[in-house]
Amino acid sequence: MGGTDELVFHNPMQILDEETAYIENMRYLGNFYATFKYKDKFAFKSSVNTDITQIYDYTYYNENHPYGKGVGRIVDYNRTIKNILVENFATYNDKFGDFSLSAMLGHSFQKVTTRSAKLDGSGFPSPSFDVVGVASSLDAYSGSLSNYAMESYFGRATFSYKDRYVLTATLRTDGSSKFARDNRWGWFPSVSLGWNISKENFMKDSDTELKFRVSYGKTGNQEGIGSYAYQALMSGGYNYGNGSGIRRFDLRQPRPDVGKGRPVRRRIRHHAVQGAP
Repeated sequence: MGGTDELVFHNPMQILDEETAYIENMRYLGNFYATFKYKDKFAFKSSVNTDITQIYDYTYYNENHPYGKGVGRIVDYNRTIKNILVENFATYNDKFGDFSLSAMLGHSFQKVTTRSAKLDGSGFPSPSFDVVGVASSLDAYSGSLSNYAMESYFGRATFSYKDRYVLTATLRTDGSSKFARDNRWGWFPSVSLGWNISKENFMKDSDTELKFRVSYGKTGNQEGIGSYAYQALMSGGYNYGNGSGIRRFDLRQPRPDVGKGRPVRRRIRHHAVQGAP
């Protein structure tokens, strides 16, 4: 039969009995905001949204475990992820006879930071000493810090006549730290035209609600692109005879053109909605 040596020479139940493992996942979600309104026409809202996750992954192998090396082993892994989003919106709504206007201006800033540390130690006098600080040998260790940020400015204006004909135009610009400085910002406009057929005189005796809208827009994305994809990376550590040093971590050449000609999607949509009110 096929398989690995771990399955052939070690009983799975014995391995489970000689291993202690658990994960602690603590998450904090918060939203703080303030709103100012003036005469039911103007409003301003500012908010701060937080999503902070702390993950602790602990594994202890006693001396009899295949991975315990005969002296016991602990793998300690900590990771913290902070996602902070700040948003500001200003809105204005008004009517001028048969015409109505709705406008919005906004700004947002988001930053995601990930920090991790991992320790792998062995050599414990007894299973009662189950913290990595007691290890007689620190076999491996690593740590990392990464972050990326995005800033956006956007606006929208909607004009309506008798709630029959609706014109909406939006414009936003996004800047992402994942792209090189010269190609960091992108512009994404869109426009839509709607017709509320149910409001027409020839539909006044009908109980059917019928709307038609056509729209055109451009969107982009940053998914699948690393936080530092456009530049060469360096790392530090004990690389030279236990002496501190710096080495090139990523052998690729710097790519300042990342973000230039970024994937952009143009969309033309039209749809009709029909139904009873």
